[in-house]
Amino acid sequence: MIKWLVNKFLKEHVNQLVDLRLNKKIFEKNYERRQDDIQRRIAKVRQSLHSQTSRIQEDKPPQVLSSNNVQTRSDKSRVSSETSEAQLDKTNELDSIKAKLMGKKK
Repeated sequence: MIKWLVNKFLKEHVNQLVDLRLNKKIFEKNYERRQDDIQRRIAKVRQSLHSQTSRIQEDKPPQVLSSNNVQTRSDKSRVSSETSEAQLDKTNELDSIKAKLMGKKK
């Protein structure tokens, strides 16, 4: 009779507590798994960074490049005479326009 009463009134409550406890354990396991995965990935990245920096920091003397491929600058200008004449004409034209405008403003 007592067994029947306990089953009748407490069974639902006990089932809820068991479900709650199982959900907590599942959450904890997932959390631990994620934390382990994150720690593993961090360790992998740190190891790869360390190996990259060790390649850069080798003890080699600085290497001086040869001067065979150095291009020297010539004294002659590379601008063609036609271009410079056209540019001079434009400059003169702009100067004359500027002088006219400045004259009108005063």
